[in-house]
Amino acid sequence: MALGLGHAQAASISGAWGGATATLTLDGQGGRLDFGCGYATLTSPVKPDSKGRFKATATYFLEPTGLVDADKPPAQVKARIEGTFTGDNLRLSFRPSGAAPQTLDLVAGKRRKLVRCV
Repeated sequence: MALGLGHAQAASISGAWGGATATLTLDGQGGRLDFGCGYATLTSPVKPDSKGRFKATATYFLEPTGLVDADKPPAQVKARIEGTFTGDNLRLSFRPSGAAPQTLDLVAGKRRKLVRCV
């Protein structure tokens, strides 16, 4: 799934992206980023500029480790995502409100089995 800048100019970038510690699935409505002890939902389409860069907002759901109350929803905070598509590669900076940013390197079409915190 080679994505050059011509494709990055399209209305949205869709599909599965995977890396060492995260997976991202994008579609025309937004997407979902899974990693570590939580996940983030993007509620609007990712639309890169002519250089493959994009910015998006997300809601980050932090899932606690160990036994938890089944009736208590996970904590959630707003998050900022910035990324750059380069060919089949995607570099993301993920920053939940009040936390340091994390850099994630993902590859188009790479599927990973994500192991959650235990």
